Amino acid sequence: MSYERFKDVCKIIENWRPKNYRSEPRYQADLIKYLRSELNKENLLLTRKDHIVEKGTGPSKVDIDIDKEIGVELKYNLASKPKSEIRKLRDQVRDHLKYYEYVFVVLCGKTHMHQEKEIKSGLEDKIRSGVLFSSEKVKIFSKY
Repeated sequence: MSYERFKDVCKIIENWRPKNYRSEPRYQADLIKYLRSELNKENLLLTRKDHIVEKGTGPSKVDIDIDKEIGVELKYNLASKPKSEIRKLRDQVRDHLKYYEYVFVVLCGKTHMHQEKEIKSGLEDKIRSGVLFSSEKVKIFSKY
């Protein structure tokens, strides 16, 4: 997969403006619909792309699969979850990187700033210790 597609998907997720849903599956469905629409738009040359964006399947159990190359993990309302959810998320990212070239984490609903920082620092620790390959393979988005 090209770095250009990685940047395209980053920009699309950055531009996604979800409604204030009350569940992770609603955010998931909305983001899948938005990604399909944006990734498969006709370009200036009037050529259409056929990117496959679907609910994640397979051994990694990622929330959204993009062309079997990018995995998207959504987390809803981390503010109301125990601290163990942050450790679980870091482990999920590590596992997703076994199957996907890139992993995007999308935090939806209520998430405290300190939780986001804890997620980032935990991933950086895993990179320094060699558990994760590179920070360039993981991107975190906040949608709250």
